[in-house]
Amino acid sequence: MKLPRDLSGKTLAACLCRKWAYVQVHQVGSHIILQTDTPSTHRITVPAHDALRIGN
Repeated sequence: MKLPRDLSGKTLAACLCRKWAYVQVHQVGSHIILQTDTPSTHRITVPAHDALRIGN
């Protein structure tokens, strides 16, 4: 899958909420914590930076 190079953290979080039923639980500093309960509970942390680095 080819990822866009100029994707921001806020845009990625919005896409995850819209497409895969994630909900923003809270935000700590510059990190957005998302959680979903379908099919099981899963949490993910997304850095709220202007442009995300791909890879590491």
